[in-house]
Amino acid sequence: MTSGCHVESTRPHWDVVESKGGVGALLLGATVALGGLHCVAGNREAAPACWLVSHDWHRCDAARTCPTGSACRAGWCVTGAETTARPGQLRLDFVVTELRVDSESESAPVIRAGFDLDCRGVGASEARCGEPATFSALDRDQNSPAGCSAGAGGCSGRVDNALPELFALADSWDRGSIRAKIAQSIERAELLFGLRVDRVDNITDDPDVDVTILALVDPDGVCAGNFGGDGRFEVDVRSVVDGDPTQPRWRTHGAIVGGRVRTDVPFAIPLVGAASPATDVVVVRTYAGEHGRIAFNIVDGGRGVTNGNWGGVVRVWQLAEGWTIGWEATVSAWVRLFVNLPGDGAPSDPCVTQAGSAWRNGRIGVGYAFTAVRASIGSIADPGAARACH
Repeated sequence: MTSGCHVESTRPHWDVVESKGGVGALLLGATVALGGLHCVAGNREAAPACWLVSHDWHRCDAARTCPTGSACRAGWCVTGAETTARPGQLRLDFVVTELRVDSESESAPVIRAGFDLDCRGVGASEARCGEPATFSALDRDQNSPAGCSAGAGGCSGRVDNALPELFALADSWDRGSIRAKIAQSIERAELLFGLRVDRVDNITDDPDVDVTILALVDPDGVCAGNFGGDGRFEVDVRSVVDGDPTQPRWRTHGAIVGGRVRTDVPFAIPLVGAASPATDVVVVRTYAGEHGRIAFNIVDGGRGVTNGNWGGVVRVWQLAEGWTIGWEATVSAWVRLFVNLPGDGAPSDPCVTQAGSAWRNGRIGVGYAFTAVRASIGSIADPGAARACH
């Protein structure tokens, strides 16, 4: 994965046909086997027949039968359902089942979800003089040199993720666990995010896909079955511009490399935090993030997502807004936020190197790990659609 700082998107045109796991176009009378689709082209009158498949291929014929759960179609074992999608048209929709914030670590190496969002080559140590840098295990190209592992000699952490410190601070105010509240909000369909990967030719390797994040609504208000792989959702109108489903707010270009989806152009991204409008309650809030990045593995032939990595930049005042606490605690909180959190230093900060500039105006990097399962995402929800389930 590139750093995501200054990347120009390219959209290559593929005009070749490869017989196994390749990216190609349908030719008359040809069989095209793709990681996401298996298609058998028809004659001039018949449309090609295509099936959703995994990338674990088996040849079959009269003497070689297919494994249990798959069927022989034109010499290949097909493990999915027939579809009307064609190469370049396949859409994969997922619903996020878990959004996890790492715990604050007091020992090195510090490993967290997130990305190098300020492109400065250093992570948490840039504003916390001498404390351990923050490493990535999900996307090790975010370490320096790219690909090295935390704890290895010469490996430097670059991940910008201040949420563990922020959540530890908020939890110390004894309003309840923010992490538990996020999990509960997802379970109750109060916090639902969808991931959409469009224009897919190959779920293993495809250099040209679109990645969209959508806020979702559970239209029937019934929790059972939401996360079983066949849950049905509608798009929250807040996910699109002026109610237009062709203009999602959070979309960017990406690629699939070795089964891992990677965005390569930073984009506006929703970020999750919390607030406490009363002295004894915590509520989950969603914030407008910048410089967003996302990466995840497509598994089980396109039926699930693992090792998700979600990050972006948000202003500190947005994350702190909405907390009702005493005056002394408020002062203490702001001191800790601006002095100790990584990524919010000013150029005059002695911990900031001259190699690059810090995020201005109190911006900090945040990150989450996540998982997801396949889902059916329909049209824009009616304004009165359900916002929670039971």
